[in-house]
Amino acid sequence: KNKKKTESAGKVLRSDPSLVAMIQMARSEDDKIQKFGALALSRLAFTGGDVSTKIAEKGGLRILIKFGYSKNREWQAQAALALQGVALNHSIQDQLVNEGGIQLLEKLSRSNDEEVKMNAKRSMSNFYATLILTNLAIHASYSQDSTPKAVDAIIINKFFEKFREEDRSVNVLRVCLLAFSNFNREISNMKVFLRQSGMTEICELIDPEQPKTFESEEMKIFKKEIIKTAILCIENGAIDDEVCKNMIQGFSTIPNLLKISSFEFEKDPEILVAGCSALEKLCKSSKALAQKRIIDEKGLDVLLDLLNRSTEVKIAAAKVLSALATNRQYCVRIIQENALAGLLMMLSSEDEEVVTPSVDVLSQLCLAPENHHIITQKITCSALAELFRIYEHSVPIKISAAEMIMRVAEKDSKFGFHTKVFENKELLQALVNMLRATDKEQLTSAKCLSTLVAFNKIREKVKDKEMNVIDSLSTILKSSNQDVREAAAELLSSLVDMGDGAKQEVINATTVGALIALTDAGDSSKLARAAEALAQIANSYEGKQLITDLGGVAAMKKLGASQNTIAVKSSLKVMKALSALAKNQITIAEEALDWILETLKNNSVDEEVTELALEIIANLAINAQNKAKIEQAGGREILNQIASQSTPMAPFAQKAIRNMESSKRLSELSAGSSNFLMRRTLKANDVKGILRLLQDNADKENSGVEREISRVLGSVAENADNVNMVLQEKGVSAISQLVKSPDLEVQKYVCQAIAKFSLHDKARAALTDEGITESVCRLVSQKPFENNFEKIPPENQIEILTALANLCSSTEKPKNALKILRCGFLPVLVNVISNDKFDDQVKYQAAIILSSMNYVPDD
Repeated sequence: KNKKKTESAGKVLRSDPSLVAMIQMARSEDDKIQKFGALALSRLAFTGGDVSTKIAEKGGLRILIKFGYSKNREWQAQAALALQGVALNHSIQDQLVNEGGIQLLEKLSRSNDEEVKMNAKRSMSNFYATLILTNLAIHASYSQDSTPKAVDAIIINKFFEKFREEDRSVNVLRVCLLAFSNFNREISNMKVFLRQSGMTEICELIDPEQPKTFESEEMKIFKKEIIKTAILCIENGAIDDEVCKNMIQGFSTIPNLLKISSFEFEKDPEILVAGCSALEKLCKSSKALAQKRIIDEKGLDVLLDLLNRSTEVKIAAAKVLSALATNRQYCVRIIQENALAGLLMMLSSEDEEVVTPSVDVLSQLCLAPENHHIITQKITCSALAELFRIYEHSVPIKISAAEMIMRVAEKDSKFGFHTKVFENKELLQALVNMLRATDKEQLTSAKCLSTLVAFNKIREKVKDKEMNVIDSLSTILKSSNQDVREAAAELLSSLVDMGDGAKQEVINATTVGALIALTDAGDSSKLARAAEALAQIANSYEGKQLITDLGGVAAMKKLGASQNTIAVKSSLKVMKALSALAKNQITIAEEALDWILETLKNNSVDEEVTELALEIIANLAINAQNKAKIEQAGGREILNQIASQSTPMAPFAQKAIRNMESSKRLSELSAGSSNFLMRRTLKANDVKGILRLLQDNADKENSGVEREISRVLGSVAENADNVNMVLQEKGVSAISQLVKSPDLEVQKYVCQAIAKFSLHDKARAALTDEGITESVCRLVSQKPFENNFEKIPPENQIEILTALANLCSSTEKPKNALKILRCGFLPVLVNVISNDKFDDQVKYQAAIILSSMNYVPDD
C-alpha cells in the first residue's frame, strides 16, 4: 500500500543475500520451507531483467525447472509463470535451453490444467519472441502492426536453417513461419526468399493432399495454426510482383488455397477466410496471372459455394470475386456462372458487413456492358435509392452503388438507364447529397453526376435550386484534395450549357478559377471539357471579367499550345470572347499575339481554328497600339494572303484588315479636341465607316469597338452638321445598340454621346422614339434600383443622369419624364438628392430630372 516501502522492500529482496536465502530455502529438505522458498523465487524470476540473470547465476534456474517437473499442478503453474520472465532475458536463453527449460515448457503446454498450459504457452511465446526480436535484432518484424523493415540476409538464412532441420520441433516450425510471415511484409526481404526457394516449402504446407508434415501428434495439435501462418506468409509475399508471379506459376499456391475449402477445413471459417484473403491479395498484386489461374482451376465454383457459408466466409469470398471482376472477360463469366443469386442474397442481408462487399462486386461486374441489362433488371433504381436510404452512413456502400450507376450510365448510349435515374428523384438526390460528404464520396459523386448529366433532362434537374448542386460545387472546389477539385470542376463543366441559364448560376471566382485550373490537368478529355465550359461562360460579360482577372489569358495560351485539337479550339473560343472586352485587348496582344499568329500561320486544315484566330485578330486590331504590333509581327502579310484566296476564310481576314485600317482613323477622331471638331464637319465616309465598323462587330459584342465608337460619337456631337449626318445614316440605331452593352466604359461614353446628341432637338426626338430613355434607365438594371445605383462607378452615375436630364429638356420633357417614371426610376432620384454620399453634380442632375416630373399629365 505504501509505494516507497514497496520499492525499498523490492531492493532488499533482489539483493544477493536475499536471493541466496531463497535458493537455500528452495533446496531445503522440509517440504513446507522448500515450497515457500521456490514460490518466492518464482515470483521474483517472473519479474525478469537483471534479477533473473542473478537467479540463473546462483543456480536458481535449475531449481525452478525441477520445480516444474513436480506432479503438483500448483507448483507446475508457478514454475511456468517464473519462466515467462526468464524467457524474456536473452542473456540466459542458452542456459534455459541447456537446463531443459524448453522441453519442460513444451510438456507443460500440453497439460490438462488450463492455468499450467496457459503459463507454459506464454513462456514459449516469450522465448521465441526474444529469440527473434533480441538475438536476431529484428524488432520491427515481429508484430503485424509494426512498420516492416529490411532484415539482414544472414538472419533470414539462419531461420531457413532452423526451418529445414529434419528434427525441428513444432515450436521451431511455428516461430519460423511467424518470422517468415513478417519478413514477407518488406520487398527486399522477399528477394532472399526467392534465392532460398523458401516459398516453395511454405506453399507445400497448405497442400491438404500431402499430410506428411503433420504426421506427429505435436504437429497435429498445431496444424490449424501452422496452415494459417503459412497462408499469411503467402498473403504477405504477394506484395512483390516477382514473388507473386513465382507463387502463381511455379508452385501450386492457388490450387492449394482452393483445395482448402474442400478438405478437412471446409467448415473451418478461420482457414477459409485466410485462404480467400490470400487469393484476394494475389489477384490484386498480379491481376491477369492470378485471375486466369483461379478461373482455370475452377475457382469460381469454389467461391460461389463459399457465398453460401457463414457470414465471415461469404464476405471474404465476395472480396475475391470483386478482385476477379476487374477483368471484363471474367465479369461476364461470373454472371454466367450464376453468381448473381448469391450476391443478391447478400445484398438483401440486414448486416452492413455483408452488404458492403456484395455492392462492391456488383459494381465491379458493371464494368462489362454485357452485364448491365441483367443487373439493372434485378437491381432497379428504386432498389438503389432504398440502399442509399438504409445505409446513408455507410461510405463504402454509397461509393460502390454510385460507381455501379456511373458504369452503367457510361455505356447507356440510348439514355434508357438515364431516364430511369431521372424518374427517381430520391436516387438522384442521394447522389447529390454525396457532394456534401467525405472526400471519397465527393469524388465518386462528382464523377457519377458528370456521366449522368450528358442526359439533358438530368442536367436540368441537377441544376434545380432544390438540389443545391452549384453551392455544393462551390464548396468542394476549395477542397485540399486535388482529385476532388478536378472531379468537381469536370461536373461543373458538364453543367455549363450554352443557350440556357446555367452559366449565369456558375459564374463566380471559385467556379471559374477551378475551371481554369482544370485546363492544366493531364487528362486531355478533362481539360477540353473545362475549356469548352470556359468558352461558354466567356459569352457573358461577368464571365469575361472573371476569366481575365483569374489568369485566363495565360492559361488559354498554354492550353492552345497542346496537341489536343478540341482543347485548342476551346482555348481559341475563350480567347475570342476575352478579346472582345476592351480592357483585355492590350493584355492579349502582349501575352498571346505571337501564339495566335503562329496558330493562324501553321493551320492549313481546320477551318474552325483559322476562323477563330482571324476573329481574335479582328477584335485586337481595332486598337491602334495593337494594329502596330500585328504589323510588326507579320500579321498583315498573313491576313492579306488569306484574304486574297477564294476560301470561306477570306471574309474573316478581310474584316480583320478593315478593322486595322479603321483603327487609326477611329483613334484620331476619338482623341481629337472638341474645338477642332466644332470647326470642322466630318466627311460622310467617316460617319459611314464608323457605323459600318460597329455593324461588322455587332454580333461579336466587341466592347473595344463599342468603346471607341462611343467616344467618337460623343466628340462629333459637338457639331450640328455631324449630328445631322449621323441621323441620316441611321446612327440612332447604333446608339441604341451601344447603350445595351454590359461594359461600364462603353456605358459611360455612350451616355456622354446621348447627353450631347440630346442638346439638338431633332436628335432628341429621334432618341426618344428609338426608346433610348428606357435603355438608359435599364443600365441600373437590378431592383431595388436605388441600392444598385450606389454600386455604379461615380463617373457613370453622372453620365447616366446627365443623359436623362438632357433627354427631359424642351419639347420631349413630358414624354421622357413619363418614361422615367414608368421605368421605376423615381426612387433612384429621391435617394440621390437625399443622400450625402453622392457628388453635388450628380444631385444637381437628379434635381433637374425631378423638376421635369411637373410636366407629366395628372392622368
